[in-house]
Amino acid sequence: APYRERCAFQSFTLAHFASVAAYEISGSELVKPHGYSVIYQLSTVFSVMGFGLLTMMMLDRLLRRHFNIRGTIAALAIFTFWTASHYSYYYFREPVMVHVVSAFWITCCIFFGTEASRTQGRVVRNLGIMCFAFAIAVVARPTNIFVGPFVAVAAVRALGRNYSSTTIWRSIGLGALASAPVIAQLAVWKIMTGGWISYSYGSEGFIFWKKPFLFSTLFSSLHGLFFWSPILALSVVGLFLHCRKTGSLREFELIPLALGVAILWYLNSSWHQWWFGDAFGGRAFLELTPLFVCGLAFFFDFVARKSKTTINITAAAVSIMGLYNYALMALYIGHKIPRADYLF
Repeated sequence: APYRERCAFQSFTLAHFASVAAYEISGSELVKPHGYSVIYQLSTVFSVMGFGLLTMMMLDRLLRRHFNIRGTIAALAIFTFWTASHYSYYYFREPVMVHVVSAFWITCCIFFGTEASRTQGRVVRNLGIMCFAFAIAVVARPTNIFVGPFVAVAAVRALGRNYSSTTIWRSIGLGALASAPVIAQLAVWKIMTGGWISYSYGSEGFIFWKKPFLFSTLFSSLHGLFFWSPILALSVVGLFLHCRKTGSLREFELIPLALGVAILWYLNSSWHQWWFGDAFGGRAFLELTPLFVCGLAFFFDFVARKSKTTINITAAAVSIMGLYNYALMALYIGHKIPRADYLF
């Protein structure tokens, strides 16, 4: 698939140079620079896993620094999402698919946008990184445009708090430079196809604009998000509890992010294969990783303040949901349940 190739391009290129050098030195077939040797495989897989690790590190800092979540609660939320949702399948089983890396760039947008708008100092740097991450995210997966409202609001708020002509012009210049990934993608399309824009999905596309499968993408047994990963329902509860506790208008992130979630939900539900073909669960929603992790952290923080009985019941429920995730994974890998590509 086209997005797999974009995801692996950088690590593949580095691996190619390493393979050429290793083959010149050793002459071994194990490192022959033909695109399939062990260096290519290891470079691609471990780079993607590294992106996933960095994602969780940013979310840990985001939770502790900006939401005052205790380290133990943040770690528990990260571990739970990492192991008890469909993220675990794409991290360990199919890491070269775009979603783990795509979620990394979305997390960068939210982390550095929050840093720029909530803290003093390094505003231009943080905004530049946010804009660069946004450009990469959209190149990797066009539906990542959903995070655009957050990027815009974060930029306006950061520049409003740190207003000066120097800051404004430096931010505009750095933002222009951050668009380099989009320019590079346009150039590649021009060289390869002769046109500045190329649609590589052929006859596939968004065909259910008027009647999107909004309910099915969330609750259908055919890869519905919450049907396959029920642990994420706790994230929604956690986000609701956080909104009720703080007041949504005081948490500026929640308004543009809520709009972004609605955009992504609508886009995913309008795709011609709203179940996204041969997928393990609702993979098209993995770009919401930052919200899922934060929601779990808010939920666990709420439960931690309750009685021991409530804590024990929650722990049992989370454990069952985790076991359910791995039972589904075993059945899916073993072809014991339909993979959906051949159902229609």
